[in-house]
Amino acid sequence: MNNIAKIILNLEGTCNAMEEEIKQAHHHLVLLKARRETLHANIIELKKETKQKLRCDVCKIEMKKIVEITTLCETCDKKLDSLEEMK
Repeated sequence: MNNIAKIILNLEGTCNAMEEEIKQAHHHLVLLKARRETLHANIIELKKETKQKLRCDVCKIEMKKIVEITTLCETCDKKLDSLEEMK
C-alpha cells in the first residue's frame, strides 16, 4: 500500500471518529437544554411558592417565606444570580 492510500485511510478513520464525537456532543447538548428547561420551570414554581403567605402555627401571624435561588455553572462553578444569565 502506498503512502497516499495510508494517509487516506488514516483521514477516513479520523473523520469517522470526529463524526461520532459530534453526535455525542449534540446528544449531550439536547440533554442539557432539556435539563435547563426543567430547572427553569422549577424556579418559576419556587417563585410562586415564595409568594404564598404562611401563618405561624402558634400565634397565627403572617410570615414571609424567604427562599434564595442560586445556580452554579457546572463547568466553572460561577454563581448565576438570575435566570437571564442562564440563557
